[in-house]
Amino acid sequence: MRLKFYGIRGSHPTPGPDTVEYGGNTTCFTVDTPEGLKIFDLGSGAVQLGNELVTGQVDADVFLSHQHWDHIQGFPFFKPAYVPGNELRIHGGHQRVERGREQATTIRAKDPGMNYVKGPFMDQQRKDVFPVGLDYLGAEISFTDLEDGQTLGDGTTVTTMYHNQHPGGMFAYRIERNGASIGFTGDYEADKGEEDRRMAEFMRGVDVLIGTHRLLNKKVKYRDLGLLIVDEE
Repeated sequence: MRLKFYGIRGSHPTPGPDTVEYGGNTTCFTVDTPEGLKIFDLGSGAVQLGNELVTGQVDADVFLSHQHWDHIQGFPFFKPAYVPGNELRIHGGHQRVERGREQATTIRAKDPGMNYVKGPFMDQQRKDVFPVGLDYLGAEISFTDLEDGQTLGDGTTVTTMYHNQHPGGMFAYRIERNGASIGFTGDYEADKGEEDRRMAEFMRGVDVLIGTHRLLNKKVKYRDLGLLIVDEE
């Protein structure tokens, strides 16, 4: 497995000379495997990834930690999505509020052909906010809601863990092949309780752990958002 980062930031892109060392794009990384390319999150880093991929045919699985804008904002500018013959299988999901409670992503939306992972993509490419609607993209694109504890793939496997340690809930992932493993927590906010124990057990023994950092500056409000941000003071 080959791991490559295209964006590690949270909230919004931060281009400029002060962010050259770590880069200024929001979350996107890839794991290249013999079974094909696996893309994790589609933040603004996905734009550069798309520029690299557009010269060839693309057949890839995309795994979203969640659909907050900084994790999908690169998709409207992801060039392979516009190319006929390319195939993208986008996996993810989030929670909705029903009767005052947050319900798991496995409950499908009522609209035919719609599910929860697809909804935010439709919203950010409505004609009143973006010139090209999702239904006009050239690639074959599917959207699939995931479940907690699900394992996908042959050879290289991706296992999910759903947690509520970020507003709206999200998925963590464990990628494994031939004894090697990579873990991705997403925007995880530690609670020093049961969720921390679940996460520790889920990630136990991974060779590479892609985690998140809370803001280190004590003066910063909302410092526990779990965002992938490095204090650069």
